[in-house]
Amino acid sequence: MIGKFKLLFFILLVCCFKTEAQTFYVSAPKNPANIITGSDIYKVTLTPNGLVSELISNCSPNDQFFSIAMNKNGFYWLRSPYFYKGDINGNALINCQLLTGVTTGSSALTIGPDNKAYYSSNSLYATDLTTLQTVSLGPMSYFPTGDMCFFKGSLYMAASQGIIKVDITDPTKSYVYLPLSPNLNMFGLVSVATSLRKNTVYGLCSVTPYQTDVLELDLENKRIIGVVGSLPYGILDAASPVEDGSITGIELDKIDINQDCSALNKAVVEILTKPHLEQFTYVLNGISNTTGRFTGIDPGTYTLSITSASDQFSSTITVGIYDLLKPDYSWQRKNEMCGIAGEITFTSPEPNSNYQVRYNNTSYPINHTFSGLNSGTSYHFEIINKNGCKVDEADIPVLKDVCKIELDQIQLQQQCDAFHKGVIKVLTKPHTYAYTYTLNGSVSNSTGVFSNLSPGQYAVKITSSEHELEVLSIEVPDYKLTQPTITYNKNNPSCNLKGDIKFGIATNSNLYQIQYQNNVLPFDHLFTNLSAGIHHFVVLSQSGCLIDEYDIEFVYEPCAVEITAIDVFAECNVLGKAAIRVTCPAIPETYNYSLSNGMTNSTGRFNMVDPGNYTLNVTASGGGTPQTRAIIVPDYRLLHPLITYNKNDPSCNLKGGIKFSIAGNSSLYKIKYKTDILPFDHLFDNLSMGIHHFVILNQAGCLIDEYDVELVYQPCDVVINDVEVFAECDVLGKGAIRVSCPTIPETYTYSLNNGMSNNTGIFNMLNPGSYILNVSASGGGTPKSLPVVIPDYSLDRPLSVLNKTEPVCDLPGQLSFTIKTNPELYVIRYHSLTYPVNHTFTNLYAGSHRFSILKKNGCIVDDISVQLTREECGDVGFPNAFSPNLDGVNDIFKANSNSKATNFKIQIYDRRGVLVASSNELHNCWNGDYKGEALPTATYFWIATFTTQRNEAVVKKGSVTLIR
Repeated sequence: MIGKFKLLFFILLVCCFKTEAQTFYVSAPKNPANIITGSDIYKVTLTPNGLVSELISNCSPNDQFFSIAMNKNGFYWLRSPYFYKGDINGNALINCQLLTGVTTGSSALTIGPDNKAYYSSNSLYATDLTTLQTVSLGPMSYFPTGDMCFFKGSLYMAASQGIIKVDITDPTKSYVYLPLSPNLNMFGLVSVATSLRKNTVYGLCSVTPYQTDVLELDLENKRIIGVVGSLPYGILDAASPVEDGSITGIELDKIDINQDCSALNKAVVEILTKPHLEQFTYVLNGISNTTGRFTGIDPGTYTLSITSASDQFSSTITVGIYDLLKPDYSWQRKNEMCGIAGEITFTSPEPNSNYQVRYNNTSYPINHTFSGLNSGTSYHFEIINKNGCKVDEADIPVLKDVCKIELDQIQLQQQCDAFHKGVIKVLTKPHTYAYTYTLNGSVSNSTGVFSNLSPGQYAVKITSSEHELEVLSIEVPDYKLTQPTITYNKNNPSCNLKGDIKFGIATNSNLYQIQYQNNVLPFDHLFTNLSAGIHHFVVLSQSGCLIDEYDIEFVYEPCAVEITAIDVFAECNVLGKAAIRVTCPAIPETYNYSLSNGMTNSTGRFNMVDPGNYTLNVTASGGGTPQTRAIIVPDYRLLHPLITYNKNDPSCNLKGGIKFSIAGNSSLYKIKYKTDILPFDHLFDNLSMGIHHFVILNQAGCLIDEYDVELVYQPCDVVINDVEVFAECDVLGKGAIRVSCPTIPETYTYSLNNGMSNNTGIFNMLNPGSYILNVSASGGGTPKSLPVVIPDYSLDRPLSVLNKTEPVCDLPGQLSFTIKTNPELYVIRYHSLTYPVNHTFTNLYAGSHRFSILKKNGCIVDDISVQLTREECGDVGFPNAFSPNLDGVNDIFKANSNSKATNFKIQIYDRRGVLVASSNELHNCWNGDYKGEALPTATYFWIATFTTQRNEAVVKKGSVTLIR
């Protein structure tokens, strides 16, 4: 009975595998001609009878499942630039959700054994399905035309060149693994579980937009097996739960047995299997779990079994004996000191020791030095064996040793940049910590250098954060007592002479130098060209150190004041004014010149001085005795000869003129007019009315006199040369006047007694009638008046005749003009264009149309407004019955009342074809009689011919019922 049950269970497993495991999924476009309209998901099953596909419902019915993938955790798809996930539940896709964004253009989606989604564009990308973090793995050497999937730990991709084996670590090293024929359009690549421990890779090749062949591939042997079936639709991509390389059944990878560090003489057993779809149950001597990891296992032999929904496995394993022996080792500590971190060194006499030291979760050899350790911290170390188990531990504190101060030397020297001062330099051995140097308990620094020290005894104390050292009795001598006696001789500056000085010394002068301003010179140098004031000198040693300094005053001795010349002369540019120029010899002082009228300066020149008597006083800034002189300034306006002029005033077109004369030699003088300087006897002509300014100059260009001469204008006579009267060219019935007067340098004003006035003499748009013309000029001459008559030019229009055809229905109208007299003299203007007088204007629609008759010169002689009225369209129609019973209603067969036509003719026949009536009257065709006899009730037939309002010839047929 038990055997039968086991056989039944195996048969059920096989059947279950065949119906469920050999299944994959494809996405297919709803409309192969336009894939963006959406796609469907089909479940495809491999059966002995071929491929069976079922449409599954989905939670995103209008989505584009452009690239799809699966693993045991879900169904995934790309619709660039987004990444989605759902769950397969029977024949339905449920729980659709957006996961994250991806690079635009991504395709060839698959899921790897590391729970990452792999897809490609120009580069290979991986997205962690747990964290949704995406990384680029590098550029691709090949571009996908179809899908990717994992098979036996490697990633494969369909491309136009064939099946590509993709190098995940460096995609540029990917290569063609299995070449394919160019005729194979492989869009899908999917790994399908075909047995418990075997997956088979299939390629899905597009034959037409409505057929896809499924091709079995043998990737291990790099060959194509053949077509296993066809799908009746085109596909976009394929997916299966094992495309990550998982298998359905149980396949043992390895068994790891290690010492259990948490228990004495125990082991840890870890069972590792190949990636799989189903959940496994692991049993070790009755201990069961789903992880395959067993801890605290005693030494011995054990039975292992692994079961899943589809498979089972069993084996035996042996666990050895483990111990926790402690090795022979020691450690030495070096404390932190003087800023150098501490060290702890472990040593063991055992060669090639299997033991290690673990510190901060990192393992090191048993013979190792740990450096960079800070004081005040206890460091924890563990000794572990080769299995990583702890066999001993130690907590070792690092302390801190005192860092002592060590004196190197003390240097004492004269200070070079200060007078009679000393410098102490305290030098210590190299150190890490900062030192503080204190002099005589008051002055501190961190350098150990003390300067500007006066003679005396000094003590220095050195301190650090850990130690202190005191240095006593350092003596600074009095450096002034060691320098030689220095003297100098000087000469003060006097008027034009500068001062000088020279120093002397009671020893070898070559040992010293003197600094003056920025220059350093030999000690015996003579300093010359010195001005009054205090001069600073510094005595230096040959090494440039300060010895002494001197501030020596030089006192100035002033110059005598002398006047060598006084010049008085007329101001050249101002009439009636004078100038004084005082000359004194040049001295290195500043003169001050003053006149008794209050004028003062330092130049000795006085300008713009009025005639009169003055006292001049001259002083110098050095303090010499002042000098005084008397000066007389004459009136220069009384000194030039008599000057007269003759003038001619400007008159109408003639300009004015002026000429000057002088009672003396005219060649000695010139005249300035505006900016021009001309000979005195120059005739100034072409002068307009107004005041003209003239300046008389001597030959040196100085002012002698000036004159403002007024010229008065004499106006022109007003003369009318011609008055022209003519018709306005552009306005019918209006006239114009053009007045001509001779050209004068004045402005004419022309006016008519109708109130019109201008400066041009042209009057436009005048009505017929009599006018008085008045002409005046701006100069004030006598005005002139004339009568002017404007005739009625509208009486000159030619006799014209209008010929027009009104618009009918949708046909436009037309018109033309006939001019009876001299038509060759005229043209017609319509809509700003001109036409010959015999022109016919067509395509005219109902409304008002304006025409102008023009002379050949373009002037208007008549305006004509023509009104066109559209005649309504009346299509010809007939009733289908009439009753000639003389009741006054519908007694006559005739056209409908709104019918309009010409050349009308109608003929009426009975059923036998006998002509019973004919008529040319549109609205009186037939009274129902034939040869005077009333015809019976019957249907009669008619044929009508006529010309429509559109001027179309029409033949129309019909029937009419005569009712009695």
